[in-house]
Amino acid sequence: MEFRAASLVDYAAMFPQHGFRLWKAARVQILAGPAWTLWRGGERQAIGGLFPWHSGMLEAWLMLREDRRPGLATLRFLLDRTMTVMPERTIIARIDDANLAGRRLAVLSGFWPTDDFLGGTTIRTWSRPGVKAP
Repeated sequence: MEFRAASLVDYAAMFPQHGFRLWKAARVQILAGPAWTLWRGGERQAIGGLFPWHSGMLEAWLMLREDRRPGLATLRFLLDRTMTVMPERTIIARIDDANLAGRRLAVLSGFWPTDDFLGGTTIRTWSRPGVKAP
């Protein structure tokens, strides 16, 4: 498994069925970078990155293949790398409370739930506080 810099080609190859609205959102996220594509066995498994947010925070985003969810080894690789990405910066993620797998992934990646919800929805903001260097 390896990470490579993500491109719009990666997104188009992984999600050819997505409409223009999702394409525009992915385009903004990928081009704002940093963004990576996770490859395993010559195939794209996931695409994700960090979107610059306000006050120096970053927003994490992740899109998994819809036709075949990554296995445990792939998720473990992803988690191990997540814990090392910009440890000094606060990173947020938005996860629907109904998404049990997403909540588990967030906890394993060092995120904590907050009381902040996205516009009256059940999409909660999670935070991974930055750690000061010794």
